[in-house]
Amino acid sequence: MGCGNLSRILLIVFNFIFVLSGFAVIGLAGYNLATYWDIATIAADSAVTIGTILLLTAGIITTLAGILGFCGSLNRHPGMLLGFFILLLLIFGFEVAAGIYTVVHRQEVIDALRTKLSNDIQNKYTPNNLGIQRGLNAIQTQFKCCGSSNYTDWARSTWGAGKTIAYPVPDSCCKVYVPGCGLDEVQRGGANLTGINLNGCVQSVSNTISENAYIILGVGVGIGALQIFGMVCSMILYCDLKEDKD
Repeated sequence: MGCGNLSRILLIVFNFIFVLSGFAVIGLAGYNLATYWDIATIAADSAVTIGTILLLTAGIITTLAGILGFCGSLNRHPGMLLGFFILLLLIFGFEVAAGIYTVVHRQEVIDALRTKLSNDIQNKYTPNNLGIQRGLNAIQTQFKCCGSSNYTDWARSTWGAGKTIAYPVPDSCCKVYVPGCGLDEVQRGGANLTGINLNGCVQSVSNTISENAYIILGVGVGIGALQIFGMVCSMILYCDLKEDKD
């Protein structure tokens, strides 16, 4: 079996997996959009929405590239293989650029989130801003946190003004959700506040990002290596087909 034929077989298998991974990414993007829509109303500069759209776009391009590469290798079509190589190169470059951007601007995103959270907690957590309320509640519930810096942020907010209890918090700050628990002394755990999350959401989100950074990096390196493998195989087969035609 020649090198070109081996590359063809490997590309067929590779692109079949690649198409499935593209569908998986599209499904993940749809899940994120449905699950975290409320959080997107709070995230600085709509980062959640933008990130999900980018993820959806990457999934679509990945699927198209996989189909193109699969058909090109199956039918031994040089033009399709060249198109597959170019799309794969673009995806790889996009992923590298996105990774570098994330590393370089990570602190800026966290600072922007801190500013946005603080402002929304202080001034916008009101019945007139139901989207903001749902978003903040979703963040506090998901990340098991309370306030921007910590739970005392709520006492200085428009929502907390006039509350007779010391350090009032929304129910989404409670470790065990019960309607009214954020303003109930017993359910809050008394003076020690053992029934509510005391840590701030900015720190919790930052910790989550840091904890998952190596996992994301490992997955990214693995996908990048797979894409380089696909590009090498496509070029070997492309050159082999071009030689046969010549």
